[in-house]
Amino acid sequence: RGSGNDNLKQGQSQRINKRPVNSPTNSSDSPLQQKFSPMEYPQHKKKKKKRKTEADAITKENKSKDLVNAELCELQISENKNFTEQTYELISQLEQTECERKMRLDILQDVKETVAPYLPFVEPQIYGSTLTNIAFKTSDLDIFLYCPNGQPEYNFVLEKGWLMYKSPKFKNVVRVSRARVPVIKATHRATNVDLDISTMSGQAVTNSMFIKHILSMDVRFRPLAMLISLWCKLNVITGHSRFTSYSIVLMLLYYLQKINPPLLPPLKDILYTNNENDWPNFFTEKLLTNENSSDIAQLFKGFFVFYANFNFEGFIVSPYLSEEIPVSHFQNIDELSEDFKIYKSKLTNNTTPFMVTNVIHVQDPMEHNVNTTKGVFPRLLKLFRRSIDRFLNSCTDNVPQNHWLPTIIKQLPLKLVDEKKFEFTLNYPKSEEGWFENLKQDFRQLLKILLIRITEDELENKTDKNSGLHKDSFCAEANYNVFNRKFRYPLRMYMSDAIDLVGLQKQFEIVIERIKSTTILFKTK
Repeated sequence: RGSGNDNLKQGQSQRINKRPVNSPTNSSDSPLQQKFSPMEYPQHKKKKKKRKTEADAITKENKSKDLVNAELCELQISENKNFTEQTYELISQLEQTECERKMRLDILQDVKETVAPYLPFVEPQIYGSTLTNIAFKTSDLDIFLYCPNGQPEYNFVLEKGWLMYKSPKFKNVVRVSRARVPVIKATHRATNVDLDISTMSGQAVTNSMFIKHILSMDVRFRPLAMLISLWCKLNVITGHSRFTSYSIVLMLLYYLQKINPPLLPPLKDILYTNNENDWPNFFTEKLLTNENSSDIAQLFKGFFVFYANFNFEGFIVSPYLSEEIPVSHFQNIDELSEDFKIYKSKLTNNTTPFMVTNVIHVQDPMEHNVNTTKGVFPRLLKLFRRSIDRFLNSCTDNVPQNHWLPTIIKQLPLKLVDEKKFEFTLNYPKSEEGWFENLKQDFRQLLKILLIRITEDELENKTDKNSGLHKDSFCAEANYNVFNRKFRYPLRMYMSDAIDLVGLQKQFEIVIERIKSTTILFKTK
């Protein structure tokens, strides 16, 4: 003890630290007090455990999604098989085994035992992709706490979420109480399965049962849904603050209604209600007679062709009516047809109206006031469209079908970035005839030297006779960030004066050596 405070117990060190320097209690006689001043003793404070926040949950989820995407990129496909055989080969690697599904159902018992002290008659139910049978091995497990004697109040997650904290069966517990549907996010320790637990998602259970019913009516539907879901995950289209898996499935159903001949009828022919004041939450076994013989490959590509130029901003995707409904009809309910009389009636009872976002609108076929894509922001819709364009450009009719799936798995997701403007002034002689055509040729040669590839040319080429303004539009892409400072210097240097292609090429070769070319694809317009 004379050599320092290493052997002091925590309580002793704290008492010594609190003792005043001029303390009369034998302070002058204490060898410890003579050798060390009170401030020299280390503070042994108990570290407070930092409570996880909703932001932590989102960060954790995004990191886990990155790992999931990395695993998806390692999928194996035999290129000597046809598209249908490749599809089932992929599904066998993606889908949960019977043992894994049983294991997930066993988790419900652990959840029940944990919340039983406050919800004694609770019956946990699964919903989402696990119930619809299109879940991947890495998918989360969505759980609804059904209470036969009445659902708990809205603030249950906030006030009683600590039950999950105390249970040794769960970890990484976070309460997301400010969401429209409050949930408890957790990880089951024994299985390492991520959970989303809610007491207010009863309608989601009904929706999932209906989707499962639809997907089971044709042997092509489930594989098609899993392929499109895979494409969305690989391109980071679905996830937190992005498209929901449910909205993507609804878009698939709508597409299957619009092909010729249709594979699905309007869902209003299948759904019904027992009470004219309730949403149509019941469904029949009746479906359209199957007259469309398209294979999975044709249906898969057709999905992207269908939505490549769809006017999401102006029309609502409505699988219920199987029609494109103008957005203005939901802004003025007098323009809505009698098919939405329940919606009109509910609006008089303070039901939240359908949310118009000016981005994309996919209507829930049961709850007609729900826009399942209301969380999609403009940049994400651009990413969705750009990803579709890339698929259609790389999987053309000239490319064998058995090359499509290997291609999309190898492609990295496009970056979710804003389109940036790169302004410059170019001194170019206008005296000679046809100067604008010469400028276009020189500028395209410049892009070629800069390793920028033009993918779509002559998108818009016009001349305003009154102002003499010439406009030339095209799309281009590169394997590096064109707006990087190190690339910007030679661009500005040569674009601010007459184009010196030879000098620029030499300068750019030096810059290329300095900067490693990235594998991420940047695209601007």
